[in-house]
Amino acid sequence: THPAIDAMLLLAREHKIKPADVERIDSWTHPRRLEHTNRPDPQSTFDAKFSVQYCLARALIDGKVVMEHFEGDTYRDPAIRKLLPRIHAATYTTAQFPADNHFGAEIKVTLGDGTVLAQKVDQPFGRTSRNPLPPKLLKEKFVNCALRALTGDNIERLYNAIDGLEKIGDVREVAALA
Repeated sequence: THPAIDAMLLLAREHKIKPADVERIDSWTHPRRLEHTNRPDPQSTFDAKFSVQYCLARALIDGKVVMEHFEGDTYRDPAIRKLLPRIHAATYTTAQFPADNHFGAEIKVTLGDGTVLAQKVDQPFGRTSRNPLPPKLLKEKFVNCALRALTGDNIERLYNAIDGLEKIGDVREVAALA
């Protein structure tokens, strides 16, 4: 789901897409990946975690995909349910990506006025050091995860300590913050 999510987030941020304006979303991923993530009507939190359709709906509606989106009955969110039937997933072809690329995705969003917006991602952010998660997004992800165990003040200090790890004289400083 990750490359498709990255592609949708890039599109949503650039074009400020409103779910009500979306007529159809097409998503293409590697056949090996789609085999496990083609769950157009998730019926549990587990299904939602492995549903490219659910993840794309969350990315478009919320502008992010975070852990809270996979807890409790979040998969039943009426706004998500309304968008899911408009999201179609398929396997990509060698015309879209090289045969040895198992980590790409392409998204096309068709709006009600006929406008088609497209985004292609060769691999998700963070998959390799050549395509790192941008610092702002990395910090957002860190904070979202850390909020489950730490307070806001401690999170900022821990993030800054990790971010400047090369300059810390004693790693126990980091451990103490955690």
